[in-house]
Amino acid sequence: MNTKLKNPADPLAQWLSGISDPDEMRQALTVMLTEKELGEVEKRLQIYQLLMQKKPQREVASALGVGIATVSRGARALRSEKFEVLEKYLDPTNAQD
Repeated sequence: MNTKLKNPADPLAQWLSGISDPDEMRQALTVMLTEKELGEVEKRLQIYQLLMQKKPQREVASALGVGIATVSRGARALRSEKFEVLEKYLDPTNAQD
């Protein structure tokens, strides 16, 4: 039986979409991801938020202690049509630099 997925994110998206309680979501994420992985996701969200505030890429990299390539990848994501889905959930004024 061929069970090839259309998108590798499908199982995770399906699983997480069934969790509506923020505390349960937090628990699920801390079970599934290591502390380091959670930190990387948090940094990625901060990158998006700071870029949405029109901060220069080098300033974002310096403020968050990440490489310029990481910030550039975030900038490319911001310009993609797919980012619109995430953008509606991000508050650019909530970034901590």
